[in-house]
Formats: sequence, C-alpha cells, structure tokens
Amino acid sequence: MKWNDAQDDIRTRMATQPRGYQAQLAEQLQKTPGYVNQIITGRRPIPLEHLDEILASLNMEYDVILRDRDKGGVDKTEA
Repeated sequence: MKWNDAQDDIRTRMATQPRGYQAQLAEQLQKTPGYVNQIITGRRPIPLEHLDEILASLNMEYDVILRDRDKGGVDKTEA
C-alpha cells in the first residue's frame, strides 16, 4: 500500500470516530482541534512524528517494508 492510500484509510477511520475525538486527539498531540481537522480533511498531511499516537488512538497498527529498488532484494519488515 502506498503512503497516500494509507493516509486515506487513516483519515476515513479518524472521520468516523465519536464526537469529541478530534478535541481529545488534539490535546494528546498538544495541537489545536483545527490542526487535527486539517489532517482529517486532507488539507494537511499526517505528520510522521504523530503517526504512532494517531494510530494508537484508532486502535490501529502499521508495518513498514523497506525495499532496495535497484536490487529487488529481500523485504525487511519492521512492526
């Protein structure tokens, strides 16, 4: 899955959270609710420095696959 597709999935999940989610996440991230809303609506990319906290708030996990494009090498997965 490409990063843009992953962001779309995360945003969809964020948008369907119960009332108060944005304010609670904003407090956790030490940002404003408007900042969180911009992430949800796609006006701001999901910042990698907040990815762990955002995913935890959604009860989601991620795996990262690093691949050497030049050599077609073995995938290295980190959870």
